[in-house]
Amino acid sequence: MLSLFWQGIRILLLTLWAIGLARHLGAEGFGLYSGIAGIAVALGSFSGLGLGLTMYRDVVITPQLFSARWSEALWMTLISGFIFALLFTVLCAFIFSKTSIYTLLAIGLSELIFYPLMTTSALAFASTFRIGWSSAMPSLMALFRCLAISIFFAVSNNKTIDEYVWYHLAATSISSLLIVLLINKILTPELYPFRINYSNIRRGFDFCFSWAGSNAIASLDKSIVLKLGGNEMAGLYSSSFRLATIFMQPIDALVNAALPKLILNNANNVTKNPILMYVLVTLLAYSVIAGIALFTLPKIFIWALGPSFASAENIIRWFSLLIPCYAMRMLGTYILLSSNNFREKLIAEMGGICILITLGAALIPTLGLEGAAIMAIMTELSIALICWIAIFKKTRIR
Repeated sequence: MLSLFWQGIRILLLTLWAIGLARHLGAEGFGLYSGIAGIAVALGSFSGLGLGLTMYRDVVITPQLFSARWSEALWMTLISGFIFALLFTVLCAFIFSKTSIYTLLAIGLSELIFYPLMTTSALAFASTFRIGWSSAMPSLMALFRCLAISIFFAVSNNKTIDEYVWYHLAATSISSLLIVLLINKILTPELYPFRINYSNIRRGFDFCFSWAGSNAIASLDKSIVLKLGGNEMAGLYSSSFRLATIFMQPIDALVNAALPKLILNNANNVTKNPILMYVLVTLLAYSVIAGIALFTLPKIFIWALGPSFASAENIIRWFSLLIPCYAMRMLGTYILLSSNNFREKLIAEMGGICILITLGAALIPTLGLEGAAIMAIMTELSIALICWIAIFKKTRIR
């Protein structure tokens, strides 16, 4: 129940942040920011080299390992995140040559060091079954980002992405460091010196690529729309997708809350796992209700975003179909993850990325914004089908 409360707070804060940013930057500025940040989020999966998820899985089973696994994850997130931030800056300098390199660097530092640091901290709380604290960490960062957009609105004259990213970096860095202090205060881990544990890194890479696939599915679509459709189309698409994400957050909360129990139980046997059946039925029921709500509310969202987003009304309705597809994809990939079927999860998500790119190249130039919506929906549906086929095959084998 506490987890759902914090997810509700996070949804509210992220909604205010997205609306504020969209209104200040306009469709073109919001599209440029979302497209660039999408690449950073995808690369951010590799920050920490999967040691955060290794910590999570190990500590759930053996709590005595917490200090050792936390130290490994913390050091690797900071060191690898800095390296990936530099690589991101160089890569995007070639892809988005008209964008300031300092803007790219600020986005890279935010999404490749400090946001993964918050994610690792949330996993630390979750590994000790402090689900409420784990859910509160993203909400705390969302609060700081709302404060950043408020200060940006109050003191900035130009209202450009080049200025905003520095407020964003300040909010992300301060909140992530505060979260680390909370870890030290509440969980009191012993911090070990940095050392490379090759065995854990090899295991971490399995988690890392698994996590990377999920993040890439959720973020690269904005970059594809930006590259193929331009700034304005990317802004309309990204704002609509973020509004749909509001309705997807409870799905994430329910699946994340069930994950520790799925790990400890036989998550792979669909017919004999009462927890899994409960989650499945709840997700399907919620998806139908949330889809109907999103379909009926686009005019209110357009009013909140501002007149430059008026063309997004139809795509918001399209995204009502995205919610059940997303729910089934999330549950399917988490079942595969919790039952050590990393290869099947990776195959499903890598296949989904190929489908995403192929459909984007085929549909966006011809159908425009609606083509982008179809791209997202069909990608989620395809991954969900691949995952559930793999799950039922495993069930029959067992």
